[in-house]
Amino acid sequence: MLSVNNIFQLSIKRVMTIPCKLKQMGTAKIIKNQTTRNWRQFSTDNFGLVDNIKRDTVVYALTSVASYFRRTVLSTFGACICVYGSTFVVSLVSLPEESKHRGPVPFLLKNRWLITIAFAMMGIVAFSVNKYFLWRTITRIEIKADGRTVHFMALNRLPLSRTQYSFEVPLNHVSCIQARLNAKAPFVVIKIKGKRGSFYIDKEGLFPNPSLFDYSIGVNRKI
Repeated sequence: MLSVNNIFQLSIKRVMTIPCKLKQMGTAKIIKNQTTRNWRQFSTDNFGLVDNIKRDTVVYALTSVASYFRRTVLSTFGACICVYGSTFVVSLVSLPEESKHRGPVPFLLKNRWLITIAFAMMGIVAFSVNKYFLWRTITRIEIKADGRTVHFMALNRLPLSRTQYSFEVPLNHVSCIQARLNAKAPFVVIKIKGKRGSFYIDKEGLFPNPSLFDYSIGVNRKI
């Protein structure tokens, strides 16, 4: 049987090996991340995608736009409330003189322009941010049969519309900012040469061919 002293020494040895194991795990994670960054910066021609694609292939599709429609309704409703609040504060000036000294009315009258501007700005920002995000949400990505052209579909600019608009760009004009599997956010951000701002791919959507997506759309290109 092991003595108390031997048991103590074995425990010490096991504890001493923990930092080494943690260091190895950290090194392995660094190597994995570096490998991911390396292959994501390669040209798609290195993987034979141009030769393998013989027909139009869907690599991403947003399964439902209901949540975006509800979000648009809420942001529009919130913007209307803010506009109403700003006009209501201004309308307090027309109150009878005796009513201007009741409750919060004196404070509202004293700061009516500041409150009006604040309400109006909140409504405009809420509506504009949702509209921009809605406009930049990708609903479908299709690689054309030539392997060098990508067809995008995105939600419409109209605030309450469920319709979509589309455009086509060369594959080498598309750059994915973050890998699909490594992205912690619920969206994958991509940039398209010739178009301002970023586009967003909802990770809750369907990826029929994830490998093809990763080695074509998911490549981090210098554009």
